[in-house]
Amino acid sequence: QLIAMSSTIKLRVFINGDKNSNASNVVLNTRGLNFDILLNRITQRLNPPFGAVYRLFSLNGSPVKSIEELKTDEFYIASDKRAFKKVHYKVPVGTNIPHQKSATKQGTARKQLKKSAGPVIMVAQNGSSHAPVRVPLPSSHRVTLNHIIDSITHRLATTAPIGKLYAADGSLVSSVRDLQDQQLYVACGRHEKFKPLPYELWKAAAPQAIKKVVRREHKTQAKITTSKFQQLEVHFKNLLKNRRQMDSLWRALDFNNNGIVSLAEIDKLVVFYALPNNNICLHILYNILFYCIGPVVYNYDILSFLLCVCEMKSVLIDRLCKHSYTSSFYFILFTLEKVDRYPLLDNKPAIMRAYKQTTLNDGDGDAWVERNEFSALLRNIFYFNKLLTVFEKMDADGDDRMDMNEFCSSADSIGLNLSHEHLQQEFSLMDKNHGGMVLFDEFCAWVARSSCPVDGEVVTTSTASNKVMEAQGNAKHQQKKKLDKQADIDTKKFDAVEEKLKALMSNAQSLRREWRSCDYNGNNICSLAEIDKWVLENYPILDSKPALMRAYKQTTLVNGDADAWVQKSEFPALVRNVLYFNKLFAVFAYIDTDDDRRLDFTEFWKGIKAIGLSIPKDEARAEFAFMDMNDGGIVLFDEFCAYVARKAVPVDGETITEFTRADKTMGKSSGLEKQRSAAKKTEDQLNIDALLNRFQAVEDKFRDILSSPTKTKKVWNCMDFNNNGIISLAEIDKWTVSAFPLLNHKPALLRAYKKTTQKDGDGDAWVEKNEFPFLLRNIVYFVMAFTVFSSIDKGQDRRLSKAEFVNAKKLLSLEMSDEDVEKEFDVMDRNHGGVVLFDEFCAWVAEQSCPIADELQSGL
Repeated sequence: QLIAMSSTIKLRVFINGDKNSNASNVVLNTRGLNFDILLNRITQRLNPPFGAVYRLFSLNGSPVKSIEELKTDEFYIASDKRAFKKVHYKVPVGTNIPHQKSATKQGTARKQLKKSAGPVIMVAQNGSSHAPVRVPLPSSHRVTLNHIIDSITHRLATTAPIGKLYAADGSLVSSVRDLQDQQLYVACGRHEKFKPLPYELWKAAAPQAIKKVVRREHKTQAKITTSKFQQLEVHFKNLLKNRRQMDSLWRALDFNNNGIVSLAEIDKLVVFYALPNNNICLHILYNILFYCIGPVVYNYDILSFLLCVCEMKSVLIDRLCKHSYTSSFYFILFTLEKVDRYPLLDNKPAIMRAYKQTTLNDGDGDAWVERNEFSALLRNIFYFNKLLTVFEKMDADGDDRMDMNEFCSSADSIGLNLSHEHLQQEFSLMDKNHGGMVLFDEFCAWVARSSCPVDGEVVTTSTASNKVMEAQGNAKHQQKKKLDKQADIDTKKFDAVEEKLKALMSNAQSLRREWRSCDYNGNNICSLAEIDKWVLENYPILDSKPALMRAYKQTTLVNGDADAWVQKSEFPALVRNVLYFNKLFAVFAYIDTDDDRRLDFTEFWKGIKAIGLSIPKDEARAEFAFMDMNDGGIVLFDEFCAYVARKAVPVDGETITEFTRADKTMGKSSGLEKQRSAAKKTEDQLNIDALLNRFQAVEDKFRDILSSPTKTKKVWNCMDFNNNGIISLAEIDKWTVSAFPLLNHKPALLRAYKKTTQKDGDGDAWVEKNEFPFLLRNIVYFVMAFTVFSSIDKGQDRRLSKAEFVNAKKLLSLEMSDEDVEKEFDVMDRNHGGVVLFDEFCAWVAEQSCPIADELQSGL
């Protein structure tokens, strides 16, 4: 009905171009209403990212010019001064929308299929004006906010780790349940304050309103031509015709002489052709080497000889400059300066694409380039360097990704003289993941699908950007595959920091300075919290918590005197262990493709090359079983470290044969069996009272603290190490280790911290002064729970099996049959994974209303 026939009107209004938000209801009184008041009320109700509303459209795109044209309970589009955008707005099924088809069964099925995919959030960096990145949320219900924050840190590629996540309006995200699909969030550092900026503007600016094109409505006419590599390409084409020179270049490229070439060796490829290739120049260079460093094996291998000259160039120039300067020496120096890596082909993205194209499409699907694939590698290096040159020209802002505007403005450079609408269709076909941005690998795939000629050469196959490369299953190739049964771990990520630490270890003064930096409170011992703080501030690339924990235990239990602190004499061992276990964790994380910090056999088999093994699948299964010390079917990081030690696997040439487990025991391969044997002997002597009586003194101490405001304030000041009025988890851990080592159980402290902040407190990430009594109560409670949990956990793998729970029914005073105990275990196992973790055990204890000490409760 027209609004003139009623006193109120209800409009359902969308924001122009926003296909992810529902319509907002705008209810207005028609008395005294005019069009300007209407637009003002809609602006106040919607608060759109573009500011004030100036125009109003119906769903078919026709503009509304007066209030007499409005109908109650109808849908409208609010916009600024821009034109109407035809996108799929979220209207109920069956609503007649002229510019888009009604929802058919097939469309509904596609929408449900899309909904079944995991949710995706957009994350911007705090205070940054750069476009947000898309972060997919894992679909597993066991994922925590810490896992998501780690994923965001990896996606943003920041130097400092992300510690907090805020909504765009500044509200803190405290749990995974607060995250919503396709919403914008802001990532902040641990001690960083939220910077209020108009982050929501990115949602309106993101090219999400582009209609997805399922078929091309025109024929692509792209054609790429370059001239940058013409001279060098002619030289290489002549090289391909000369078998002797190809063999010589292959020998120079196969640096370790094993008959195959890795990506690292390809990256080291030195293009020698900047040097004048004549006998006089080579003869002079040979005499220089003989004069400066002695006889050199020549053997008429020109490329190997020039490689030697390139490696010794700085030494040769330094020695030549000490002699008299003649015209011949000027010529020699000029010649030496020209022996260098040729910069035209040294582009990492192009080399990576050439390497994958050669191994996966032109080769046999393994991870190396063999001699018969070498010619294809050279062609691919030129081909993808040409594509990268074109891509970088089209990428006007130099952010290594191309948006719609950049593509449309530079499309004529690749021969696309199309209308703007057709260019949008091409961009949608190019953007395979529909992220609004095109990366280099997507651009290469589009060129291949379009059969676009590049200087006359057409390549119709492409590879994805994923790092996992699998064999194609060809039996012939499997027979040719070389077996390697000796594990060997080789990393490159930490080379720079390793050189820095080696220089530190060789200088006693620098080592003392680093020790003082690590010993934050100056008490001549370092706790785990101090080590974590030192690494985070000085070497953020080594800030991996599982690696730091293993390094700390290795230093104290194996290299030290088995106490809970790192002393000054143990500090060099700590530095070595921090680097060593970070290397191991980097390999472990690479194999762990689903980021749940545990390996199953599928992940191990796919990533087995990361530890230098090339063995059949049945042998790999046996190797995995040897690694899985508790026979749980999955391998944790401490089991992976123990495997590396037991197998004496070299890690960048360093071998460690002693190891510690997560339960603080250490030793060789027999450590676990000894522990199980000792636990079995005392099994019949354990009961709940005996386990928890040792905490009586701590409870008495806490009751005494809480009974006196002066003592409570003193303990608070001691725990609040930086005097900022709030307590973090690191400060709780530091205080517990130094004041009450009996309570130093990390899983229990974590649960106490979360219970205090999220349940007993106000939901933020810190313990405030009014929450302090709850913290003390929760620490004792969860440490007691963890003590009982550990006594039941005979495998000491921090998870309970059904057999362990049934065997402990006497310990838990469960007066029921074994069948009823098994049913209780199934109730406890909330995720039906077959094992019970500590947090599930705590939830079960809470449901059973198991009490803590009454005196401590009344003291609060």
